[in-house]
Parts: sequence; structure tokens; C-alpha cells
Amino acid sequence: MTLYDSLQDYGAGLLAVSDGFSSAEKSARLKFMNKAYSSEEFLESISIDTTRGLNERRWEGYSDGHIWFGVGSKPTRQIMVKGKLKDSYFDYYVIPHLAELVKRIFLMAKDGYSQKDIAKTLNSEKVPPPAYYDKEGKVRGSSTKQFTWRDRTIWQILNNNSYIGIIERGKTKLMKGSSPRQ
Repeated sequence: MTLYDSLQDYGAGLLAVSDGFSSAEKSARLKFMNKAYSSEEFLESISIDTTRGLNERRWEGYSDGHIWFGVGSKPTRQIMVKGKLKDSYFDYYVIPHLAELVKRIFLMAKDGYSQKDIAKTLNSEKVPPPAYYDKEGKVRGSSTKQFTWRDRTIWQILNNNSYIGIIERGKTKLMKGSSPRQ
């Protein structure tokens, strides 16, 4: 209860309007702890249900929303959600000109080019890196911008198992209090 304790140390109060209690009450600490625990359990159950749903879609051959460079997704049907039709059950599709670029990167690596050499070549040819493309494969923004491929970007493409048909999700876990970049 770090936030609760910190606010108490400064003499500041907490008011849980929708729950009908405040830190001025005698049993406030217990109520806030119970609320925090309940919220944590609720979010964990949503996470489990979401992961299960995404896994089911993936096992059925549909996109789970994660696409990689050179691949897009398009809805195959619509479902009713809260009285509105929403796109759903997304199929993967290959974006031809980006697939050619990915193929070229793999061929250059096969021919002995280092990741740094591949990036340098693409930069000298002014080929836009992945961040400059929208989900349909069109270049975003101005064509006068400086494009910069990095060896790390090349490494990510070459080491993405999705390009060989192995679609993996859920490998990265975040620990409480950690940053995604750690």
C-alpha cells in the first residue's frame, strides 16, 4: 500500500467515491487493501480470458492482432458487440512489395551480408524501414524524411519465426515494477 502510506505521511486523504469510503475512516486501510486486491484479481481474470480468446483465434488460423512486417490482416466477418457491428476474425494476407523486401533481406543475409551491411545498403537506397509503413503497406508521411534502417531491425526480421510459419505469442512477461525495456 505504498500510495496509501505515502499520502498518509503527507496528511493527504483518499476518497473512494464509487465505493463509498475515505481514508478518514477507522478501517480505511483494510478497505483500500481489499479494493486493491479485488481489482488485481479482476485484472488477472481479464488477462487470462483475453489470452485464452486470442489463443483460440490463433489455433483457428485467424490473426490475434499482432502482425509483422510485410503482413496485414483483414476482417472475415462482423459480430455484434454492445449493439454495434464490429469487424472480427481477421485473416492474414501478404503485402507483396514488402514481402519482396523481406525476401531480399533474407537473401542478403544468406549471401553473407552482416545485419549492419544490410541496413547500410537499404539506407543508401533510401528504402523506408518498417516504422514508415502503415498497416496496408503504404509509406506514411513525407517522402523527404530521412529513413534509417538499423542492424537491430534487420536482426528482428531475420529472427522472427513468423516468417517460417511459427507464430508465437506470450513469450515476454513483465514483472511488477519493471519497465518493458528492462
